[in-house]
Amino acid sequence: NCSFRSDIIERDYEDIPFTLNQVQGAKDSIIDTDLSFSRYEYLKDKFKMKGSFEWIAEGDHWLDAQTREKAIHLLKKSNL
Repeated sequence: NCSFRSDIIERDYEDIPFTLNQVQGAKDSIIDTDLSFSRYEYLKDKFKMKGSFEWIAEGDHWLDAQTREKAIHLLKKSNL
């Protein structure tokens, strides 16, 4: 659960050579989830990055078992 700060990247990179994944609790009361998703999409599109944004429907801001499982799944899928 985070919000990538795409708004403060000053350098215009041609591409960023790694996978960008995010797991976000839909009920996060600390992070603006709409802003979090739009920043993720902006970075992914601008730098032609691979990855996925995964929502945890009942998730909040805190790391729980479901969030950990989803993050581990994404790491394995990314071959990291």
